[in-house]
Amino acid sequence: MSFEVIEHDVGGRIGKLYTRHGVVNTPALIPVLIPTKKPISPKILETEFNCEIIITSAYLLKQYIARSSENLSDLHSFFHFNGPIMTDSGAFQILHYGGVSITPEEVIDFQEKIHSDIAVILDLPIGPDLTYEQAKYNVAQTLQRAKESLNLRNVEDILWVGPIQGGAYSELIEHCAKTMYDLSFDMYALGSVTPFMEQYNFTKLVEGIATAKMNLPIQRPFHLFGAGHPLFFSLLIALGCDTFDSAAYALFAKENRYMTPSGTYLLDSLEVFPCSCPVCIKYTPSELKATNAELRYELLASHNLYISLQEIRTIRQAILDGRLWELLEARARMHPRFLQAFSHLKKYRDWLEKFDPISKRRALFFYGKEGLSRPNLVRHQEHVTTYYHPPSDAPILTILPETNIKPFRSSPGHIRLIESLKEVFSEYFPYLHLVTFVIPFGCVPSEVENIYPLSQYETSRIIDRASLKFAWESFEEYLNIHKSNYRIIILFNNASQWNSFITQKMTSLCQQLGYLLFIIPEELYAGTLTKKLHQLLKEIVQVSVSHLER
Repeated sequence: MSFEVIEHDVGGRIGKLYTRHGVVNTPALIPVLIPTKKPISPKILETEFNCEIIITSAYLLKQYIARSSENLSDLHSFFHFNGPIMTDSGAFQILHYGGVSITPEEVIDFQEKIHSDIAVILDLPIGPDLTYEQAKYNVAQTLQRAKESLNLRNVEDILWVGPIQGGAYSELIEHCAKTMYDLSFDMYALGSVTPFMEQYNFTKLVEGIATAKMNLPIQRPFHLFGAGHPLFFSLLIALGCDTFDSAAYALFAKENRYMTPSGTYLLDSLEVFPCSCPVCIKYTPSELKATNAELRYELLASHNLYISLQEIRTIRQAILDGRLWELLEARARMHPRFLQAFSHLKKYRDWLEKFDPISKRRALFFYGKEGLSRPNLVRHQEHVTTYYHPPSDAPILTILPETNIKPFRSSPGHIRLIESLKEVFSEYFPYLHLVTFVIPFGCVPSEVENIYPLSQYETSRIIDRASLKFAWESFEEYLNIHKSNYRIIILFNNASQWNSFITQKMTSLCQQLGYLLFIIPEELYAGTLTKKLHQLLKEIVQVSVSHLER
């Protein structure tokens, strides 16, 4: 088994999972097939939907074979599917029905006999109603079965999945993941999340995935059991899910529910299909409603799967472009619970930063406060406070206004200001340390403004209070850490963007740090009042030199 990572973005990654029946390009949606209920045949999944992998229940398959007296020696021949096939053990049935009539040893033996490519041990899931002690027992049993499975496996080229359990209890998920880390599994998977999906408790889902991922080896692929609606795929992938299975495309179709990237409609409520898949091109809503139940089920399932797979392709391209965070922001606005879960990523911003690329193919788009937890901002704050060291012989911090043109020093506004500073300060110009106050990054020293994304970003220029406050707090942290480098601050006040917020905060901080502060009004440097600007700068030079010579 080999898992090769090609690209990263946020916590998401594009990779290749090698199995004995071919390569699975990740992130991948794995459609669930129930042996007796197949609205779309495996052959059609392979040839028309280009599905590289499918999943079925080994437990249900064993029951079906026992009832039908049919001989099953090879899973791929049975399904007429040439690609990899993953088999679940029956844990989903335990979660929903309370138990299964199969032992952990029988599950392993059966999956080996039918030549599963990716197989799962029989773990004990945790339903939403279980107490902490009951959940703790199930985790202990799952880990015990995982350890025992090491001596039960006889086929070497099956990829075995180590299931992580814990339900709503993050500490149990952490314990399970840490213990499973040391066992010999090719993949890991988080289980018992379907109730969170059904209850739209996506915040708890974020906590579960992040907790598991933070305690598992990053070089192994990570699977999520029961992914649900495509609206939330981007969130799952951004947290590090490489593969996930879903039966939602068929379950929704059974209830005449029509999926879109932004939500779900009942078929009866539609007059126009907002889609151009083969089903929606061929049928109108009224025509589809007029078909018999079996055909309608098949056609709706096909549409739902088209939409689900389309979202996977959209996410893959977003990762390649370095735009997964922007896609998350767009999707978060489509459902209030998604927005709530998306906001919860702030808790894991430092962890996500570890996986986000330092530079990307495209510029960063910043829309507003929802983007304040993105990894790029975490990295910039760490760089300017921990790794960056300002010049020790430039005690006058000169704060320039942000410009539309980047890098800032190439903009006409900055060129004009710097020329004025050079002319007036003359031999004292080296005393100036030039930085730019940038929303949302905060302090951007001129020496680093070419580093991605400081010159490769776009904003709406509509400044919300949260983003302004975030930028100031970042700048304040910079000044507190490097306070010994400076004695004087010259602030070119960008009042049209900052109002009075920054000047008030800067005045208070300078009093606290003992700095001399000069504030240059925007009308002096942004207009044609060059003589007045020069006069003010001359006065600043005189006072500054006198102050520094004390």
